Amino acid sequence: MRYLPFKKLEALILKYNYGFLIATTFILLVGCNSSEPVIKDEAAYVKSVEEWRAQRLERLKSKTGWLNLAGLLWLEEGENSFGSDSSNDVVFPEKAEPFCGTLTLDQGIVTLQVRQGIRIACGDTLVHSMVLKDDHAGKATLLEQGDLAWFIIKRGDRYGIRLRDYRHPRI
Repeated sequence: MRYLPFKKLEALILKYNYGFLIATTFILLVGCNSSEPVIKDEAAYVKSVEEWRAQRLERLKSKTGWLNLAGLLWLEEGENSFGSDSSNDVVFPEKAEPFCGTLTLDQGIVTLQVRQGIRIACGDTLVHSMVLKDDHAGKATLLEQGDLAWFIIKRGDRYGIRLRDYRHPRI
């Protein structure tokens, strides 16, 4: 068996690789133009794409869309203070009151206790204290304060707050 020096071997490999690449490209180009176009009515296709984009944008901007997500904040077992002040266990954006109250996690049950004078609503009702349903217990309890809305989610053994800002800058 005869051994080629490295430089000659490298040149042969490059020569055959380029030849293969050129042949493959030629075959693909010749084969691509031999069939009828997939899109028969280009105007209708463009219109359908534009309609889809508009609908997608509306879904993204809706109250349940992705653009208003402002945070995923995990709760610890026990009492968790929440509000916009940085001394809270769970820190909300500045739009929230500095000290909103507490969320107590006790073996998978989350209880809300709203601080005196703070306005947090569940639907059309102002709440002061209540047990919150998470997203695994059917429809999660949705709470709102101004532009902010949140509910409890369960992921594995952890519980957290899915926070939305209906006037988030991304919208």
